[in-house]
Formats: sequence, C-alpha cells, structure tokens
Amino acid sequence: MIGAILWFFGTKPLLIGLALYTLSAIELYDRAILRRRGVSVLATYSHTSGKKQLYRFTDLEGVQRHCEPDSAAEPVSVYVSPRQVQVSYDPRKPDRVKARLPVRTWVLRSLGVGVFGTAMVYTGLWMLPYQLYQVLS
Repeated sequence: MIGAILWFFGTKPLLIGLALYTLSAIELYDRAILRRRGVSVLATYSHTSGKKQLYRFTDLEGVQRHCEPDSAAEPVSVYVSPRQVQVSYDPRKPDRVKARLPVRTWVLRSLGVGVFGTAMVYTGLWMLPYQLYQVLS
C-alpha cells in the first residue's frame, strides 16, 4: 500500500520538471523566432492594469500596441521619464513581444531550470519505476 502511495506522489516531481522544461522550450522558441525576424523598438510605460505594468510601442504599420514586458527587463536609461524598455515583436504575429533581458537573467534562469528541473525529472523517473516495481512484486 505504501508503495502505491509513493508511486502516486512520484508523478508530482516528474510533472513539475517536465512543466519547467516545456515552459523553457516555449520561451526559447519565441526568442528564436524574434531573433530571426523580430523588429526591435522602444516601449514606453503606459499604465498599470491591476498588478501588470503595461508598455506601449508603435509597430512598423503605425499601429499602437501594448505589451507587458518581463519584470527583469532593464530600462534603456535611468534618466528618461517615463520608463522605456527595449522590446522585439514579430511583424507576422504582433502579439509575440519579448523584452531584451540582461545576460545575468539568462544565466540565472538557465541554472534554475537546469538544476531544479533536472532534479525534479530525475527524482520522478527514479521514484516511478522503483515504486511500481515494489507495488507489482
């Protein structure tokens, strides 16, 4: 009975690790698309909606768009008011907007996913077959 309970709870770390890897893959895919065909513009702070800080920018067709850049995005200059951040958007899919992030953010996020995500996946992969073997035998 204990083995069945542990096998059930072994799925949690596996699902958490796989979710981290999936979210990272989606983020990297969007960044790769923007690196290839994205247009870089300055987004200026517009307003706050709830807890979200929204920024506005004008695309190549002259349409004003709003986005919520990553909270780790650094302002272009501390002396400019209102705050501006550099963003890239996809002209084919204008809703795909990402802020330019500093290198230290990329390093810390990569380490976090690499260490924590890998630990979760390995823990789940170790727990599931081991506990399943104990339940079945």
